[in-house]
Amino acid sequence: MLQKFWSETLPIADRCLQHPFVQGLADGSLAKSKFMGFIAQDAFFLDVFARAYGAGIARAPDLEGRRAFFELAGGVFEELKLHASVAEELGLQLSQVVPLKATRSYTDFLLANAFSGTLGELVASMAPCMKLYHFLGAALAQDSNSSAKYADWIETYSGPEFANLVTRVEGLMDRYCEGSAEEMALFERAINLEYEFFDEAWQLNVGQ
Repeated sequence: MLQKFWSETLPIADRCLQHPFVQGLADGSLAKSKFMGFIAQDAFFLDVFARAYGAGIARAPDLEGRRAFFELAGGVFEELKLHASVAEELGLQLSQVVPLKATRSYTDFLLANAFSGTLGELVASMAPCMKLYHFLGAALAQDSNSSAKYADWIETYSGPEFANLVTRVEGLMDRYCEGSAEEMALFERAINLEYEFFDEAWQLNVGQ
């Protein structure tokens, strides 16, 4: 199911890959101030993302599903460790982050689907984040012109540990999604929100 939905939204994923923010991660040209702002906003987002996985744990009707949601939530907390280490290096106070418009739109979207609608709709609203970041990480890792400046970020999302989490998401989609128009609409909305997230990060200055 994930591949079906992904193939229909691949043009949006390609737009994300070609976005100047993502390309700046690849070649190292991205200003540190923009990366700082992105890390801060992403940490806020990931905290909500973990809560949405928690909703999945509560709602899953079977042990295997609850175990998968639990493992995926654990993956989010590992991501947050990366963000915390980067924040410490950059002198950011993640506890003081104020979400910007794109961040709030995305987190509100996730929370709106956490306990409403079907479990398949919840999974469909969350899966694009995982799939897209692995797609971007893998593409940047294969770029022979990639800079070492943001190598840790690229390595995290291109690595086997994150790939395993994407496989878990795919399993949840196969288990709970029916391929409905509503699920597809949520999947597409989520990946468009990802683009808006990168776009706002590109325009951000740290003082904002």
